[in-house]
Amino acid sequence: MNPPPRYPLVTFIFLVILTTHFGSVTSQSDDAYICLNNGNYTRESSYRADLNSLLRSLSSNVGNSGFYNTSVGQVNAIVLCRGDIQLHQCRSCIDHVTDDMLQLCPNQMQAIRWSELCMLRYSDEFIFGNMSTSPAVMRWNDQNNVTSDVDGYKRVRRKLMGDLFRKAANGSAMQKVAADMAPFGYNKIFALVQCTPDLSAVDCYYCLASAINAYGRDNTRAGLTIYTPSCYLRYESAPFYNKTRLLEPVEPVEPPSSGKNDDNTTRNLDDNTTRNLIIIVIATVMGLILALCVGIFTIRRLKRKTKGNPDRKIGKWSRNSSQKIIQKFRSR
Repeated sequence: MNPPPRYPLVTFIFLVILTTHFGSVTSQSDDAYICLNNGNYTRESSYRADLNSLLRSLSSNVGNSGFYNTSVGQVNAIVLCRGDIQLHQCRSCIDHVTDDMLQLCPNQMQAIRWSELCMLRYSDEFIFGNMSTSPAVMRWNDQNNVTSDVDGYKRVRRKLMGDLFRKAANGSAMQKVAADMAPFGYNKIFALVQCTPDLSAVDCYYCLASAINAYGRDNTRAGLTIYTPSCYLRYESAPFYNKTRLLEPVEPVEPPSSGKNDDNTTRNLDDNTTRNLIIIVIATVMGLILALCVGIFTIRRLKRKTKGNPDRKIGKWSRNSSQKIIQKFRSR
């Protein structure tokens, strides 16, 4: 895979819908983050503790799909890695975007951060399965513009993106991503689109179509990337995605467990084993005692009945019958 094109003269345009819910928007290198002004927390609050715990757990829990959502206390979070990268790259990227979020957005309950390979989003509101196209971040390549047959270029790009939107929308519950190339004269257009897989097919398609229509429909630049909270798209004039990785099946990966959890699990197993052993021993002893009591009671009852009636039959023989057999044996 060829390395993705770099943008020494990248221009970021931040498209934020006019509402008081959105706050500061900042970019750093290939990163962009938004701290939303929709509720604050204090440093000593339980929300801060929940958020801190959640951010530390994200990278180790994400699997091969590159998507993970979870909740800790009041905090809901989503992470999404680009569908063409390896798991170790995904986890490294998530470590990167979560590392200093508490410093970048020190008291906001809601924030989003995008990097070239992954995205982090958290909120005190329920965000799983809810499609959102704003706020959005767009960047383009200023060094490579289409100058000839602009209408033909837009037509080829529109068909390519439409095909990819449908393919991604019809993806699985683990991954909704698609990438392909379309020839244009002596050039080519390479594109990759992706949604968070918790979206429905309709919402995924709508998110991608809304993003390109609002922010890139009339763009004549040969390189464009659009980030939204629920979907992502990018096209370039050179290869930038790992086609081989996209063809690999997505298989679940068990998240690594910490030593502390292993110790707790072992301790719980030992406790359960000891408890079961005690129960078995007690049940066995009680059964023996019960059987002994029943035996003693039965023997005493038989003795009492025999003593009160010497000629009473015991089984098939009476006492008189036994004496007759003995006398007969002696007479011989």
